Amino acid sequence: MKFAGLAILCATSVPVASATQDVIACVGDSITFGSTASDHETTSYPPNLSRMLAGSMEVLNFGVSGATMMKGGDLPYWEQQAYQDALASNPKIVVIQLGTNDAKQYQWDEDAYLEDYQAMIDSFASLESPPDVYISIPPPLYEDNVYEMMQPIINDELPSILTDLAEKNMPKRKVKGIVDAFNQLGGAELGKYEYFCDLQSCDACHPSDAGYTVLATAVYKALFMD
Repeated sequence: MKFAGLAILCATSVPVASATQDVIACVGDSITFGSTASDHETTSYPPNLSRMLAGSMEVLNFGVSGATMMKGGDLPYWEQQAYQDALASNPKIVVIQLGTNDAKQYQWDEDAYLEDYQAMIDSFASLESPPDVYISIPPPLYEDNVYEMMQPIINDELPSILTDLAEKNMPKRKVKGIVDAFNQLGGAELGKYEYFCDLQSCDACHPSDAGYTVLATAVYKALFMD
């Protein structure tokens, strides 16, 4: 997602999978990357998740700031090296959290979004060793029109259509489960603003360090406790 010109990619090293550990591939935008974390390499959600796992699995951050799920969006994840790297990481688990950037006023198209989301699910399902895929419902947007994003789409439509998409794919074993980042970070009531505002950042869109810890906990629970 876009942050301070979020379509500009943040410079980072490319995650490389270990040859010995099972991999969790975290696919997403700047919320996954950790654009507003105090240090995206240590306080975004993927490294938090890694610490919760105590090294039992390798967690790789394939977040790309500004990325959209839609192939016709302004920065399609499909065209980023991170997508190819995620496929090549031979993941055991994939967590996909994309949609916040898609929900901009000038480009939102529900049909295209769902079609391309299904195609991405299929792309991971077609790997030689298909991973468990989890759909993460993005966190709520606390103010309308932040970075031109539409609050009604993010807060009202995405939770519903992504739940339906996950449930459609579960019987086919293409999707394993849902990460409810949306409700864990305040939901429709917008009741957790403290997870989006600290001395580092307060843009009503990206989590604070505390919010990233909550997001990592939501992912951990969905993957290993549900």
